[in-house]
Amino acid sequence: MLMLRDIVKRFGDTTDAAKEAAALLATLERAGGTSDGLSPEQALAARKWLIIGDIHALNARNAEAIRSYERVIQDFEDSKYAESARSKIAALQQGD
Repeated sequence: MLMLRDIVKRFGDTTDAAKEAAALLATLERAGGTSDGLSPEQALAARKWLIIGDIHALNARNAEAIRSYERVIQDFEDSKYAESARSKIAALQQGD
């Protein structure tokens, strides 16, 4: 959760990704798990990498965004987060 807190602190509500980070942080602090069997910590880590990737993509740093999304796929390959990461990579690659 420290990474999400850092994102929220650094970006406030200046980007959609930062707003999503703040909402996720609040949700995870209240919740106790995810529907796809990940622990709250694992879900947080997966979402963190997606948000970091989104921030990179918003700043036209596509290679860094793809690396962040690939981290999600590698670490959480059977989760809904990995599905989202795959979609985001495909969208970035189509835009290149």
